[in-house]
Amino acid sequence: RAAVAEAEADGVATMERAGCKSIAEMRALSAEDLQQRVPMTSMPRGNLDNYVLPKQPADIFRAGEQAQIPCLIGNNSAEMPANLLSGYFAPLTLDGVKAGIKTWLKTDSDAVVSEVLGLYGIAGEEDLTKLPGYQLGGDNFIVYGTWRWTDMQQQYSSQPVYRYRYCKVRPDLVDQSRVSALAGGTVEKTDDTPTTPPTPGAVHSADIEYQMGNLHNNMMYAWTADDYAVSEIFQSFFMNFIKTGNPNGLGLPQWDPINGQDVPPVMLIDVKSGQERDASMQARYKYIDKFLAN
Repeated sequence: RAAVAEAEADGVATMERAGCKSIAEMRALSAEDLQQRVPMTSMPRGNLDNYVLPKQPADIFRAGEQAQIPCLIGNNSAEMPANLLSGYFAPLTLDGVKAGIKTWLKTDSDAVVSEVLGLYGIAGEEDLTKLPGYQLGGDNFIVYGTWRWTDMQQQYSSQPVYRYRYCKVRPDLVDQSRVSALAGGTVEKTDDTPTTPPTPGAVHSADIEYQMGNLHNNMMYAWTADDYAVSEIFQSFFMNFIKTGNPNGLGLPQWDPINGQDVPPVMLIDVKSGQERDASMQARYKYIDKFLAN
């Protein structure tokens, strides 16, 4: 996080990267044009404004000044493809991903890049469109940050912290002339729409209708009995937690808090939900943390 003056300088630099001379000119850009001109990884940071953020979030947690309440925190299993590191609108290549890792971790070391790829099980370009590539893209996007928040919370909180990973792959679209977009939406397929392989897990925002029990309101997807069953489990966990601060309940798989555990349990929410302890996942976050923790 930056001080106000530094954040303002970041904003000016972002405006210049977008080729704009004023904030009004930048605001006039379409969302698509803005994304093409300014990569998501170079957007301005938050700032310490002494109002929303009185000091660095990590320092707030270390002092135990965050809300001392039970937390239930999670992410999807395939949040974003590896394209996020190589340039979202650029061709996906291993060299591009390697360069993206260096930018992400602020390093020039090829050895570090090789170590990171090994931690994800990425041996070649063919792995980038599979689950390891999505795990890398997802961690760069939001999942490492989610883990970091969760880890800080469990270290400096007197209350239980529960971690989940949502895994259900969304079914095919009913209308094959369209393709999936964010938040359960779709867009029309055109001759320029790239062909993408089936996603190996739950992409970003694919959990929303399941959490909210709104599958029946989105008729763009060919929902099955399994989808409704997963939605029921997801809602039951959430409703129990909202009511009591504990997601456990009758007929649900046991869900333990992660507090104080070297390899914490993670609830995998899927057709067959249950806890797992993934030492490899913990190892890659601990490694990444060496470069990004403040």
